[in-house]
Amino acid sequence: LLYHTNEGSLYLKILTPIFLLQYIQSPMSSSLQAMGKATISMKATLLGTTIRIVCLFIFSFFKIGLWPLVIAISASIFLSSLYEMKSLKKVLI
Repeated sequence: LLYHTNEGSLYLKILTPIFLLQYIQSPMSSSLQAMGKATISMKATLLGTTIRIVCLFIFSFFKIGLWPLVIAISASIFLSSLYEMKSLKKVLI
């Protein structure tokens, strides 16, 4: 409404399922820290940050607007959440 564009709604539709994973990621990280496995949580954070930076660097050369940011955020949240889920499952079993 403010800038007379609807492009942001498409970004939100793409990022909505990804942010559900980010919502789950915080309790997983807290659970790992409570079990004395803070290094796993730190590795997941470092993995997510590294993936985000690499994706931003690579995809920014394509000059496709804000899509590199959407891809980088999605990839980092998905992969770091997946890593924490696998690690938490491994610790619990």
